[in-house]
Amino acid sequence: MRSTINILIAVSLPSWWEEMAIRRYRAFAAPDVEVMGAAFTAQQQACASTSGPLMPLVEMGKRAECAGAAVHILDCFGDPQLEELRGRLQQPVVGVGQSAMMAASVWFSRFAVITSERATRDEITSHADRYGVLSHLTDCRAIEMAAADIPDAREEALRRTVLHARELSGTECEAVLLGCTELAMLAPFLEQALRHEGRQMSVVNPIAVAQKWAEMTLSGRLHRLHLT
Repeated sequence: MRSTINILIAVSLPSWWEEMAIRRYRAFAAPDVEVMGAAFTAQQQACASTSGPLMPLVEMGKRAECAGAAVHILDCFGDPQLEELRGRLQQPVVGVGQSAMMAASVWFSRFAVITSERATRDEITSHADRYGVLSHLTDCRAIEMAAADIPDAREEALRRTVLHARELSGTECEAVLLGCTELAMLAPFLEQALRHEGRQMSVVNPIAVAQKWAEMTLSGRLHRLHLT
């Protein structure tokens, strides 16, 4: 089995953005792990808009498995169609939202989520309940900015994220989990801003967590093969 992780991107992206979406996982990859991936084609996006993202994602996942992918990461904090994908693909599928929230619940007694859009807050809370970590989630806030707008407005996105984190730092919350893969890229800058103000709140990058979770999954599967 090859040490290859595939990034499942459930939208159609310009080529430069697609490369960025994959590269941000590679930044946290172990030296011996290959990270591959692709976004929807225009035809797949049209299919997804009428029938949902499942079939295009299954098609992309199966193609990646034929190319050697041993684990998939679903590149969306909302984990769309996660269980369905796990039932349709041969290799394991790691959900960014699930892995990040479960890790945060182990590392911290209480954590909050800052996401991009208000419409996703109820979904994140519902997922936290389904993943068994709702008792650790103190708050879920949105910066009121579309995820697609964040790469071109990072300074404003960071400013809004810092404002929410400041308010949360005065509560029992120990950590902020960035509940959007676009916001994830702001993690080091948010942490720097909080440290500069003397705030000890931790910042969790969901992309970093998902990548390491996928690598642990890959390692476990490789170990199991060696035992058989």
